Amino acid sequence: MMKMKKLFGKKKRFLLCTVLALCLSICPIYASAVTFEEAAAGTKIAELSNLMEEWYFYAGLGETVAEIADDGENGKALLLDKYVHMSSEKTLETPYTFETVFRTVEKPSWMLGIFIRSGIVKDPLFPNFEVDAYDGANGSMGLGGSGMTIAIEEDGIDLRIKNYQDDGRRISTSICRLSYNGTFDATEYNRLVMKDDGKTVTFTLNDQLLATVEMSNPGTYDDGRAELPFEFYKTAVVKNAEGEVLLSIDNARLVSENYCAGIGVRGDTPTYFKEITLEKAEDPSVTDPDPEPEPEPEPEPPVETGDSSVCAGALTLVFAAAAAGTILRRRRHAVTEE
Repeated sequence: MMKMKKLFGKKKRFLLCTVLALCLSICPIYASAVTFEEAAAGTKIAELSNLMEEWYFYAGLGETVAEIADDGENGKALLLDKYVHMSSEKTLETPYTFETVFRTVEKPSWMLGIFIRSGIVKDPLFPNFEVDAYDGANGSMGLGGSGMTIAIEEDGIDLRIKNYQDDGRRISTSICRLSYNGTFDATEYNRLVMKDDGKTVTFTLNDQLLATVEMSNPGTYDDGRAELPFEFYKTAVVKNAEGEVLLSIDNARLVSENYCAGIGVRGDTPTYFKEITLEKAEDPSVTDPDPEPEPEPEPEPPVETGDSSVCAGALTLVFAAAAAGTILRRRRHAVTEE
């Protein structure tokens, strides 16, 4: 009986381990939420190790500001101004969420961009603060060379989607005005959440759904832009919270593979960030690169119910039947010998 208990205990542990392994294998989520209250004022962005683990930073020409600053009663925050490029250090895998809590100091404009579905550009560089300098008749000028941004304008909120054009420098911007219910103040802290499931991106501001963008039709453009060697989702359909189509284009430059999230600040656009969060699927192999091999378990009889007591009873009956069969065979063998 003691051996039976030990054997059942091993089986029970095996079942628990199996269930745990299955739970862990279902896309665990890793949230890299960085706040700045504990950092000392004047700390440069490059010295913020918890931020730099996930983000790449590049400063343009001029007196760029990227450091921890006191924001009065709001406490400390990361202040970005002049020419600042930030992008996630590694390409992302869906699903993921990019979340920021920020405010502008002066009148906002499209010179601040919170990017999603852009491409990692380092060498040669097309930073998020770079202007596409489009001067044609089929679009507008904007920040960056790929992806889409939420731009906080003085009179409202715009979704700006990079697109391809045959004229000019081949890169332009499509603009879609979004509705916000209630009073919006860009100089107060606002929470912007972007969620990407691979085909659809949702934009939520202060828990209010602003827009949904459906992406499709991946392909490339023969645009001669060697610094932007990406495949793009060309079709982008923008819908409001009620599902009404606000904009539909077939020349979008939304990176479909090897994409990242980012921030771009250009000119005199001082912006405070209280929180920058990147929530993404975590690769389980990163935490345990050399797991110890598990011993192969003995075959289990099928159990029709998930109830633990029924499972235990079934296992006990199986072992009891096996033991009874062994005793019966021994008795028969003894009778035969006699």
